[in-house]
Amino acid sequence: MKKCFLAVITALSLAGFSYAQDDEYEEEEVVYEEEAEDEAPAVQKSSKKQVVEAEEEEDEAPAPKKAKKKASKPRPAAENGTFGIGAELTGLNAIRIVYNLNSDMFIVGLLGFNYDSWSTEQAGASFDDSNWGAELGAGFGMVLNRSVLPLYVEGDLRLGTNEEDQTHFGIDAWLGAKATVVKSLELAGQLGLGFTHTWWDEDVVPAKIEHGTTSIGLKTKVFATWYFM
Repeated sequence: MKKCFLAVITALSLAGFSYAQDDEYEEEEVVYEEEAEDEAPAVQKSSKKQVVEAEEEEDEAPAPKKAKKKASKPRPAAENGTFGIGAELTGLNAIRIVYNLNSDMFIVGLLGFNYDSWSTEQAGASFDDSNWGAELGAGFGMVLNRSVLPLYVEGDLRLGTNEEDQTHFGIDAWLGAKATVVKSLELAGQLGLGFTHTWWDEDVVPAKIEHGTTSIGLKTKVFATWYFM
């Protein structure tokens, strides 16, 4: 009987000991879970701090530079072309070289040449004589109106000489109108005011005499220009 009683007590004591150990294990697990919950907010705080720092870095980043304005494109050249060569139809003694800067402005190079010959009779005899002259010039023009018949103004400077050692200097102001006859072929007429001063020397024994003349008058000119570029 005593043995049975001791066995029962021993069994109860062992059961109580095991139950106590199970409670400790549960308490330790609860502590671990609480510690994990305590550590979680710290992680969240650190992540919030990183977000705030990233936003501050974005705010401090320099603003992107504004794109530079595109350079203004040059105006197109005249419809017929950029470079052309023309000839006077009134005298066929001058060549015009035209370069269009854009649709409204152009520059002109002038190359002139003329040759005159004649004969005279004196005391029953015939004498033949001739004279030649060359001229270089440059001009600048601007289109005024393109509505129906394009109107333009032009100013020229001229310098020339001839066989008799006469030299002349001229300034011309023109008002002109032009029209395209066929593709790349332009016909133009000009009405202008011209100023020309001519001077030369004459040897008269025992001295040399200097001569000079000045002329001012209205001038007209018709020419055709072919644009090949």
